[in-house]
Amino acid sequence: MAFDSDQARRFIDLGDRDFAPFFAGRAAEIRHFESSFNTLAWKEKTSAAFRIFQGAPGCGKTSLVRHLRRLYADDVLFVDIGDEDLVSKEALTRRIREKALSFGSLKGGLAAFAQMVGTYLRVTRPGSDEVRNFFADHATRDKKVVLFMDEAQVFGEDQQPGLVLLHTTGLGFPTVALLAGLSHTAGRLRAIGGISRLADNAIINMGAMSESECIDSTDLLMAACGAAGDSMAAEQARRTVARISRGWPQHLNGAQRALCRELLRTDGVLAKVDFDVVRSESDRARHDYYSVRLSDTVLDIVPAATARIVFKVTETRPDRMYELEGVCEEVIADMGLDKDTRFRTNAEQIAKALVERGVLAIADGGSYDVAIPSILDYLNEVSRPPSAS
Repeated sequence: MAFDSDQARRFIDLGDRDFAPFFAGRAAEIRHFESSFNTLAWKEKTSAAFRIFQGAPGCGKTSLVRHLRRLYADDVLFVDIGDEDLVSKEALTRRIREKALSFGSLKGGLAAFAQMVGTYLRVTRPGSDEVRNFFADHATRDKKVVLFMDEAQVFGEDQQPGLVLLHTTGLGFPTVALLAGLSHTAGRLRAIGGISRLADNAIINMGAMSESECIDSTDLLMAACGAAGDSMAAEQARRTVARISRGWPQHLNGAQRALCRELLRTDGVLAKVDFDVVRSESDRARHDYYSVRLSDTVLDIVPAATARIVFKVTETRPDRMYELEGVCEEVIADMGLDKDTRFRTNAEQIAKALVERGVLAIADGGSYDVAIPSILDYLNEVSRPPSAS
């Protein structure tokens, strides 16, 4: 296969990674989603099965959901739900009805199911026995409605009506509530009255990819571009890109784009790729990404304080927000910032920003930890005093 320079350019121009054309791995996350179907079948209830993907920015939540849409395109009706659609039962059912009826204008089994959903949401009160009986008698077991809600960490009491409807009586047909958000999403949802008791299998914390998953993704990219080289050259490219990314999807995308730029220079010949250039370009992109994430926040006022807090968190692993705030208070006092009138911020603001900006995330054990290992390198760099000239 000849080198496809157009494919390489398209991937470079794709830019930031909301979409992963060379998706690989995430078997645990996919299984987490698939388990929702078993939950619905086992419960034999109309309440929605909640599945929450939470993690730091750049961990691949959006690209995972896009991948799930492709995997289940024939069996699942995906409906995007915004915060405005959850303010009332009427708003939620109207959004689903409109989406279902538009989808039902197509052909096929899923389209017929969508038409069924839309019709009964239009003419029948959601949650009534008539709806339940109809779907029990006529709806095929493998057809589901998945309501996808992104940026769910911003949901609050305004979204209570729609969320409570899904969590309790449901809509009368098989429904999965698929939510994606930052690592404190589940905590934010539990604070909303009526949905505090999320199932213990509802939440999955998304983190780094394995090295083998990064290798598989890079292999797909090189095959699509028609990169030329023997097995040794291909193995070097795969492993170098995987190691540069350090398992983080955002940075894997940056390293793969850097590889594509080199392939354009070498006309697809892997043996001529300068991996020092790939590495330095990836490092620069990673630095810029972290700089933008922390800029214009309290975390950027005194970078040395942010760095010290994060390092202390990795040592103490607080598992409550008030404990994280305690770490922030301790560092502020140790550095004398509590007496500095120029430092107009407090521990609560810093702790909140660390989580919301994805510097810290909730690990599987429930404690706070650094979201991305490579961010420690960045914090070390920006908090280091400038060398004397």
